[in-house]
Amino acid sequence: MLCFPVPETGKGSTSRATIAILHGAAYVSHTVVRLPNLSQNEEAMFRVIFRALAFFSLAVAVIMAVIDATRSIAASALTFTPLRESWSSVSPETLNQFQMLIQQHTLPMLWDPVLVSVLNMPGWAVFAALAVLFLALGHRRRRPTFA
Repeated sequence: MLCFPVPETGKGSTSRATIAILHGAAYVSHTVVRLPNLSQNEEAMFRVIFRALAFFSLAVAVIMAVIDATRSIAASALTFTPLRESWSSVSPETLNQFQMLIQQHTLPMLWDPVLVSVLNMPGWAVFAALAVLFLALGHRRRRPTFA
């Protein structure tokens, strides 16, 4: 089954087309989903929350990058500290609890191929990517103005 977005049909709505292939025949379904209309105050609140998360993630990324730069200078070689190593040095019990939570309450395959590879990345890169994601979510959309 394939799902893909279709151009909007009206304000506050989004469309979705679904293609299902059963016994060699393709069936197409077009669904219009009404999205909840958020007030300007609610949108502003979510933007502030996402911007604060972006600021915090960027601060952690800079701190971790400075630590890696210091270790690289001391070792006279490029050194990256994996997120797993940083997390286990700060709070090893929460890393173990997080692993158990993911393995017991979600798909166990989510831990090993996906999250293990993220935890093996440099910590500054993971937090920098989170900062960019949160900043994009908190970005204020410009509405066209007509003079």
